[in-house]
Amino acid sequence: MRTLHSCLMWLPGKRKAVRMLEEPSDEQTEIMRAFGWEIAGGILQKI
Repeated sequence: MRTLHSCLMWLPGKRKAVRMLEEPSDEQTEIMRAFGWEIAGGILQKI
C-alpha cells in the first residue's frame, strides 16, 4: 500500500485542481477490500 499515491488533476473548465488517488494494482485492490475500503471515482470510500 506504500506505492498508492494521490495526484492533482485539473479538469477542463475548472480553476482549482482536484486530488484523486491513482489506480491501485489488483493486489492493492484486494487488500483494500479485505479491510473494507474501495476506490470509486478516484475517491477512497468505506464499503
